Parts: sequence; C-alpha cells; structure tokens
Amino acid sequence: MPFPLLRFALFHGKVIREDSRRQMQSFGRRAYGLGLERFGFRVGGCVMAVGHGGANIGTCAYMIYLPDYDVSIAVMVNRYGSGCESRIARDISWITALSLKPAAYCFDFLMSPQGFTAGLWLLAGLGASIYGVRKDRPVNLLVFGSVTLVAGWVAIDKWSPLNWALFPVGAVVGALGLALLIRHVIRRRKSRAAV
Repeated sequence: MPFPLLRFALFHGKVIREDSRRQMQSFGRRAYGLGLERFGFRVGGCVMAVGHGGANIGTCAYMIYLPDYDVSIAVMVNRYGSGCESRIARDISWITALSLKPAAYCFDFLMSPQGFTAGLWLLAGLGASIYGVRKDRPVNLLVFGSVTLVAGWVAIDKWSPLNWALFPVGAVVGALGLALLIRHVIRRRKSRAAV
C-alpha cells in the first residue's frame, strides 16, 4: 500500500467505509485496533500517530499517519531488531510536525510528560543559578551543569526530546559556574599579590 493510500483510503473515506474505519480505530487498552495501532512515544514522539508496523528477518517497516497534520509517512529499513526504524519514524514525525505547524507541535510537546519534565529541569537550572550566584558557589554550578549535560546525552540515548532543554540549561549553568570560578581565581591572585 503506497503511503498516500494510507491517508486517503483509510482516513478520508475514499476506499473504506466510515463504519469500517471506526472499527479499525477502536483502539483497546493496548492501543491496537483492527490492523491499526495508536503509536506511543517511541514512534510518534509527542504527536498523535496511527498506522502499522512490521518486521521480518532483515527488514522493518512503519506506515504512519499523523491525523493532526494530515500527513502519511512510510519508513522501511533493511535491518532487523535494532530499533532504528522506530527512531527514524519518530524523528521524521517530529520534523514533519514542526515544519507544518510549529506552534501546535511546541504546544503538544509542552503538554506532554516530557514537556513537564523539561520545565522542571529549567526551574532547577534557574534555582541552581540563583543559589550559586547569591552564595558564590561555583562548584555547585559546575556540578549541576555537568549532570545536566550528561542527562542530555542520556535523553538522546533514550530517544527523548528532553535534550532540547537539557543541553542549553547545562551549558548556561556550567558557563556561569566557570565564570564564577575564574572570578575566584583572579580574586585569590590579587589578594596574594597585595600581601
């Protein structure tokens, strides 16, 4: 089934009757209907995605429809068991959604659990920055910045969009800690030279 057929045949009533489509989209607890699946975060990212995936020895494929964006995506990979096909499908879904409706995608991301977690990291970075500057503690800022950067790399490895928040927060807090540390070193040298 070519990918435009997924969009027009299944979701616009061109080939399949409306009652058949409703049955296919009657997703149960496991997010699986009759031949269609409502994809979770691993494939859809922060956007609503439905379709079907499959694999055989040596190949994997996904057919995905993004109903909020009226776009179909087909991903086929000549590799089995690596999970790269779901990452490619998710990344293409993100890029497509962000390109077509940037404001809607950002809103979807902010309203997701990942958006909530990103907000917590931003607040923690702000709090660490205020504490570190007011108490003149550069090491605290350097440690928080380093931990945040490591968390960004873990987020990439876990296929999470949190790296969008973690890398800037870690870089800013770490740079602030480094600036305070340099200021400490300069002050110590000046005080030693004065004695």
